[in-house]
This record gives sequence, structure tokens and C-alpha cells, in this order.
Amino acid sequence: MLEPGEASSAIEASTVTGGLVFARRGRLNAAREGSNHRAARRAARAAVALVMAAAVLSVPGIAGAAIPFPETPNDAWDTNGDVFAVKVVGSTVYVGGNFTTVRAPGNGPIASRGNLAAFDMVSGEVLPFAADTNNTVRAIESDGTTVWVGGNFSTIGSVGRNGLAALDAQTGAVLAAFDVSNNGAVYGLGLGNGRLFAGGYFTNIEGVAQGRVASLDRTTGVPDPGFQAAANEAARDVVVSATGRLFVGGGFTEIGGVAQEYLAELDPDTGSTIGPGFEHADAPILDVDVTPDGSMVFAAVAGFQNRAQAWSTFDGSRRWHHRA
Repeated sequence: MLEPGEASSAIEASTVTGGLVFARRGRLNAAREGSNHRAARRAARAAVALVMAAAVLSVPGIAGAAIPFPETPNDAWDTNGDVFAVKVVGSTVYVGGNFTTVRAPGNGPIASRGNLAAFDMVSGEVLPFAADTNNTVRAIESDGTTVWVGGNFSTIGSVGRNGLAALDAQTGAVLAAFDVSNNGAVYGLGLGNGRLFAGGYFTNIEGVAQGRVASLDRTTGVPDPGFQAAANEAARDVVVSATGRLFVGGGFTEIGGVAQEYLAELDPDTGSTIGPGFEHADAPILDVDVTPDGSMVFAAVAGFQNRAQAWSTFDGSRRWHHRA
């Protein structure tokens, strides 16, 4: 069970060359004070621990080294609402959430953006990319040419799309070829093995049963009917390693045809659960990340005293955990 306020304090984080970009309730990489935001600050600290650990473990030669970073974030981009998703592609930072305006660093001009925006990571400027949605954006994925967006929306860029859309990465124009119906919100997106994987609250996409995890054609969005993960509760995030291993986290207790709680590795072709179970995966998972070689998986775990945890994917043993 989530603690009060935690559902609205979900975080996403991305490592970038020479730094860390993270988002949380109300601001992108900017501190806020006040007791009402205690849960958000705990979530932000969990994000830092999770992502910095992932960065350390994925870089050869520094697995045991400490990487210093300031407690006070740099002055950076500002939004007037919650940020739930961050995706860094080259020098572009895409952010999604529940906001109507954004601002560049240094008290830059305020720009109107409906729940989705893009910034230049070097200059700090708000980019022309625009695709306003009529409800919350929960997930962003990109290959540098296309941006896929998931959430609770029913329109994006003034075009009807039910919680899942593909956009031009430069302009934000909605891509007409990617147009599928689905019956629930999309909370996680991941690219790998030539497919777009989605996780969320849906059970059907384009008339095909896809139980809360789906394998989609990257151009059309059409699901693969042979992929059947059939999670019994929501999948909050999906991630694919550079080696093609697919991991899913969420609130489920059954997935891929077996009883397995909250975190699972799936066969990317069939959706069947593979690999070991993960010890001490004992509460719903909000976000998942993985090392490039797929040897370690990391998660932001909900519940009492939010945790960041790491597991070996070789035997499922928990390698470390930190309370936020």
C-alpha cells in the first residue's frame, strides 16, 4: 500500500553525461520546502540513490567508487505542476506530467506546454517541440527520431489518441501511422528487440488481449498476439537492457503464467516469465532501471519508507537497498 501522498510523488530519473536529471512533484531538478512535500523529497532522494548506483555499476572500473553530487540541485527548468516522466536523448530532455507552463533556467520566459515539453540540456532553452495533451503524461520513450508517449490522455496535439501516441521527435507532430485503441492508461514504455513494450492498466490493445504488458510494432502500434504476459494487476514500468532483456515492475502478483510478485523478467517474444524470482521484492514497484548488460536491475519501491533496491539478475539476490 502507498503511504499518503506517495501516489502523487512518483519520480522518474535519467543519467546523463556529467550529471543527473531527475524529476519529482512540482519541479524538474529544483528543491521545494515545506512539510507537505516530505514524501516528494524522500522520493527524490530515492531517485538519486537508484540512478547514481545504476550509473556506477554500469561504468567499468568504478563499481566501488564514490561519485559526489551536490545536495542542492542546480538552477534548472521549472514547471507549474507535477513531472512524472523524463527521457534524455542526446542533448534533449523530454519531460511529461501534469503541468501547463514551463520555464527555462535563470528566470527565463514562461512557455505554455500542456503536460509535455522538451528542453535543450546545454543552452537550457525550451524547445519548439510541442504536443499538448488533455490529461497526464506518465511515460516517454524515444529512439531520437520518434517519441512515444503514454498516459491518461485522450487527445495529444489536438489529435485523438487514447493514452498512447507516437510523435516526431523534433516538432511533436502526431504520427498518423501509429493509431491504436486501448482500454487503460499507459504508465511505462521501453524499446528493445525491434519492439516497443508498454506497461499499464490496460487489458486490450487494438482488439488484442494484452494483459497490462504489451509488445507493439514501433511504427503502427499493432500488438503481437503471441506476446501474452497477462499480469493480474498494473505494470507501472518496463525496461529493456542493451542486451535485449525485458524487466517489468508494478503491483502484480501473477505474471507470465506464474505467481511472481512485483518484479519479473519476461521473454520478449512470448511474455512468459523467465529467470529467477527476486528476493525481498515485497511491495509494489513504481520505476525500474537496468544496467546495459542486464546483470543488475534497480527499482523504486512503494510502501512504508520508500526504498531504492538492486538485484542480481543471475540469481535474483538482493544486492542492496536504501530507505528514502
